Amino acid sequence: MDWLSEEENLLPTLATNTWKVLIVDDDDEVHTVTRLSLSDFSFEEKSIDFISAYSGNEAKRILSERNDIALVLLDVVMESDDAGLKVSKYIRNELENYFTRVVLRTGQPGFAPINDVMQDYDIDGYLAKTEITKYKLNHTCYIALRSYRDLTRIQTYQKGLEAVINAIANLTQIDEVLDLAQAVITQLGCVLNAEQAEFVIQNTDIFSLTQSGNETWRIIIDAEKSVMLNKTDKLNKPSQYIDLFNEALSKKESIYQSPHYVNYYQSKRGTETIFLLKTEQKLTKESKKLLHAFSIQVVLTLENLLIK
Repeated sequence: MDWLSEEENLLPTLATNTWKVLIVDDDDEVHTVTRLSLSDFSFEEKSIDFISAYSGNEAKRILSERNDIALVLLDVVMESDDAGLKVSKYIRNELENYFTRVVLRTGQPGFAPINDVMQDYDIDGYLAKTEITKYKLNHTCYIALRSYRDLTRIQTYQKGLEAVINAIANLTQIDEVLDLAQAVITQLGCVLNAEQAEFVIQNTDIFSLTQSGNETWRIIIDAEKSVMLNKTDKLNKPSQYIDLFNEALSKKESIYQSPHYVNYYQSKRGTETIFLLKTEQKLTKESKKLLHAFSIQVVLTLENLLIK
């Protein structure tokens, strides 16, 4: 799937509250019936936002201007007998869009035999209009949108991994602990699109910064600065954040209390790391994995700085 690493401009986002579905048909009644049949459709708590095109050429224009269309319900016969087939090829071959799902619909199934079409065209379904029911249309949309969701998540996760790799290169160039703040926040912003990030690190051994070795220090990093505090010093953070920090440290596990997500990681040296994110967008399983991978690299960087 080499195309997953090449589609920079066509990658759609899932951070919307609707699925964009393009209806392409020269019969206005088909548009009306389709909208009515799917009026109560919902997948992953998102409804459908319909867009209409009445010819193959109009569909091509819309598809060339947008990268957020999840599904195309595409008539085969419009201004020409193979207009829909041409649009299908246009999506894959000219736009090189492999994310948008395509379902062909035809009132003349004998013109383009289903076996030939399914073999020769990169589509997700081929329906005869005379056999389409509300149930079948809903079923088709579920399958197509699930496929679209999975493809976009794979691409997003791959880009996140690339951001983590870039973060490793950038963080390892830091020479001083107190210079780490802006680098961490900048790289975290590349890995996850979060509204706010707080970073807390606690250690009972390696980060002891007194000769006696009996004190534990915390390094607080936010968007503006890094601060090193004695464990007994008061954290200048909202009480809700402090409660979340303490809960994660006590349970030694990540916790989620919307809109806050707290990622916990403990290194082999005993260094405990917490990232607290505030985001209105629900973090996916893949996003949490990226956050965990990023936190491992940050704590390794800090450990290396503090043992110099």
